[in-house]
Amino acid sequence: MINKSNKLLANKTVLWIVIAAIIFAAINTIAMGFEINFIFLLPFVLLLLFYYFFSYEKLYLALAVIVPFSISLEILDYNLALSIPSEPILFLLLILTLYRFISTSSPIGYANHSITITIAIYFMWLIISSLFSQMPIVSWKFVLARAWLMLPAFFLGVPIFFKDIKYQKYFLNIFLISLVVIAVISTIKHATYGFDFKLSYLACQPFYRDHTIYGAALSLMIPIAFFQIFNSKNKFNNKVVYFICFLLLTLGLILSSSRAAWLSTAVALVVGIIILLGIKFRYILLGIVVVVGAFMMNYQSIMFQMERNTNVSRKNAASHIRSITNISTDLSNTERINRWVSALRISKDYPVVGSGPGTYQFIYAPYQLPQYQTYISTNIGNKGNAHSEFLGPLSETGIPGMLSVIAIVISLFITGFKLFFKLKHLDHERAIIVLSITIALLAYFLHGFLNNYLESDKIAFPVWSYAAILTANYYWLYWYNKESKV
Repeated sequence: MINKSNKLLANKTVLWIVIAAIIFAAINTIAMGFEINFIFLLPFVLLLLFYYFFSYEKLYLALAVIVPFSISLEILDYNLALSIPSEPILFLLLILTLYRFISTSSPIGYANHSITITIAIYFMWLIISSLFSQMPIVSWKFVLARAWLMLPAFFLGVPIFFKDIKYQKYFLNIFLISLVVIAVISTIKHATYGFDFKLSYLACQPFYRDHTIYGAALSLMIPIAFFQIFNSKNKFNNKVVYFICFLLLTLGLILSSSRAAWLSTAVALVVGIIILLGIKFRYILLGIVVVVGAFMMNYQSIMFQMERNTNVSRKNAASHIRSITNISTDLSNTERINRWVSALRISKDYPVVGSGPGTYQFIYAPYQLPQYQTYISTNIGNKGNAHSEFLGPLSETGIPGMLSVIAIVISLFITGFKLFFKLKHLDHERAIIVLSITIALLAYFLHGFLNNYLESDKIAFPVWSYAAILTANYYWLYWYNKESKV
């Protein structure tokens, strides 16, 4: 009887698949007759809707592939730029996030954690700042975009990653493989240009719009591959695979020619190795004090040498590296200084609520000083942002906005480092995941002194997902300790 019922069910399933295929073929034929060329996406949309309603965890994990491979599409009629298909999916997940806020309470009570609190404060201040914006429509569009880039990744991510560590491993491994594939494609594409240093920005397209955001994305994944090599739970073959992934991502980073990503990733990895080796914090602090002291004592001579540096970026590899300290003639460096000065001058006019979220690029032109302008400076308001994850919020959301960003960053690092030291003797696998994520975030926010990419799904989704993983592991440890005392 059971075999007959199973056979009947299988026959019905096949029948429904055949009927669905015939219906889709008919719809597709009619649509092509009316020159509707996107109907072939219907099965994909239906599949997304199925997972959205019945298994959003799988849809969330699928974004680890979808986000890196999404392509930016500009909708000129509405002055919009969307990453397709990732941002529409994130918007759907935002609706689900808001529904869960209204209909249910968090099953693990993560609303009390400092990461959650600082994110909530930051987002509430975005809304308050928008009420006083110099360009309200721009600011509310910015808030909506930031909502779908930030809230689903974190607030849906925490319960998913808390549920089982396998979801953390799935997510990180899927993202890792996706970035490795893109790094290989970009390297092959770069080879067709003869590895011309000046054309490195083309190699990562169409997946990443330029070499700097590509480098930032790689810096978020390189520590994941690197520290899994030291995971005692991994078999030797797995460690070899992670090592190969690390080499491919590092090659991609080198060829990206992103100086900020080079420097931030190198510094972050050194910090991670020091922590992994168990070097005591007082020695690390002593080293920082010595470096800072040496810099302060030789400040004038260092600045003199930087001003005399005439190496410029993108001329060749050697000159590109030496140009990092050129603050006089290197176009990339001097234009950044122009943007930073403009952001500081805007903050003087709007110190409390800022000029409004998303408004910097439209209002900074009059705040430029002639001595800092370069030949690529513009007065039209079409050349991007403040090039800083800290000065951008200062100009757009005022001092409280910048402080809320700093509070998030501090909370991430305090949580990450404390968790690692508590977990390393309890659960080595979780400890390695926590350390690798914390170091990846360190690499990004060091990079954030020179660039800001949290308005892009390519960076925002992994950053806030990493924040969710840290929070989930914090509560796993909390419940573990609670249960062990019973």
